[in-house]
Amino acid sequence: MAKNSRHPINLRNFDLNLFVVLNAIADEKHLGNAADRLGLTRSAVSHALRRLRITFADPLFNRTPDGMIPTPWAETLIQSIRESLLGIQDAIGAQLTFDPKTSDREFTIMTSDFLLPYVASPIAKRVYTEAPGIRLTAYPSASGNAKSCSGEGERHVRTNHEHNCFQWP
Repeated sequence: MAKNSRHPINLRNFDLNLFVVLNAIADEKHLGNAADRLGLTRSAVSHALRRLRITFADPLFNRTPDGMIPTPWAETLIQSIRESLLGIQDAIGAQLTFDPKTSDREFTIMTSDFLLPYVASPIAKRVYTEAPGIRLTAYPSASGNAKSCSGEGERHVRTNHEHNCFQWP
């Protein structure tokens, strides 16, 4: 809810990335450092802070010799925002976590006829030992000697000895 407001912010009209900027400024205490951390320009961070100040009707930070210090109201807001951002990170991270011991995914290896026994066999031995639920499929390239790393079809590993290419994925 915006400060001094009875109505919650309409999230359809609010850029939630501004909360990431707010959190970075609070951590870094300098707009330039926050910009570097986020891969943005100092000007972009400054504009984001301006939008936040307008939205929340609060200066949010005061400039001091020690850097940007949050206002008392911003301290409360930042604490809530951090908890929310961590929750989002955890939710996304849980989906992206890969545990080979419990995975049941299938992976495809594509290589030339010449390299197939040298690539597929060592990978298969390790996978079957460390990731028993994973299924591997190995194919020789269509021509027997792939011309490049590009090509059609889904594969997870593709090698090409002629062009010193190992592509994952």
